[in-house]
Amino acid sequence: MRVWRVSVLVVLSFGGLLLSSCATTPPTPIPPPGTSESDIPDALELYQYWAFVHASFREREQYRDSGWVLDYFGDADTNILALASEIDGVYHVAFRGTAGGEFLAWGNRFIYAARPRRPRYHAPESTFRAHNGFLLRYEAVRQDVLSRVLAHRDMPIVIAGMSAGGAVALLAYLDLLDIAPDLDIRLVSFSPPRVLTARTAASLRSDGLDETRMLTFRHGNELVPALPPRFLGFSHVGTFVQTGRPRGPITLSFSDHWPGIRDELLEILAESGLTRTEIGF
Repeated sequence: MRVWRVSVLVVLSFGGLLLSSCATTPPTPIPPPGTSESDIPDALELYQYWAFVHASFREREQYRDSGWVLDYFGDADTNILALASEIDGVYHVAFRGTAGGEFLAWGNRFIYAARPRRPRYHAPESTFRAHNGFLLRYEAVRQDVLSRVLAHRDMPIVIAGMSAGGAVALLAYLDLLDIAPDLDIRLVSFSPPRVLTARTAASLRSDGLDETRMLTFRHGNELVPALPPRFLGFSHVGTFVQTGRPRGPITLSFSDHWPGIRDELLEILAESGLTRTEIGF
């Protein structure tokens, strides 16, 4: 019965995209309105963020010729994997996106459990509500994240992720802001789905959330950032940066999500006169 309900929800969600996608395509200019060029990483920094996120997708001894010391941690039950490392005096934590055949597993509660709930680490009176599936993933590694970040609180911190990993990264970022507001911390995510309820997003903004510290990159007309649809009550927060011009209001694409965003970032790197071989990652 649970699988049937989830399948119906997914079918309805995809149908609703045709109605909601016009409202989900971000403005094309970089930087977007309300930000300055200094808020957007240059080509090398941006590709480094992407490469670190890419390194989080599977455990490895080393990542190309980066020289990064790779500290992996995760949780098998929720299939989450995360990576931490200090790079040039900045402490990075990245979360893996959807892995293997996860996306096609219609009964997978960690992706499709699109009901809002309060985080277990919030007080009962909290009005904060977020997507249950992504909360389950973050809660599984929360103590590992907090112990690592707070042990490096004297450094700038970058929290990052792609797709489902970007959703978990947002929850981690907001949690760290709440616990340690003195941290020098920023969020960099690639193509995340919606995580927060619209009411929670509005409340954070009214409380003064600095969205210029929360950069989200989306390529072309990719599908994932349009999920779950607005009619289910979920919303984005942060500053969206578009790469690749959208082709039309209802032309949504899986290939723009992967490998599209990777290929676009490689082109941005090449336009700056750099190659992966030169930079080592």
